[in-house]
Amino acid sequence: MLHAREPAVHRALGEDTIREMIEGNYRLIYQVLDDRINVLTVVHRSRKID
Repeated sequence: MLHAREPAVHRALGEDTIREMIEGNYRLIYQVLDDRINVLTVVHRSRKID
């Protein structure tokens, strides 16, 4: 599914391949590689991530 909005890139972590996207009540954090996408975590937005 393609979205018009651009996901946030986690440059603060020094890692341009890690992205974050909010979808409904969920925060998806994933890594974009040349040949695949790794889903790192899916967290409900009400939870705090340290």
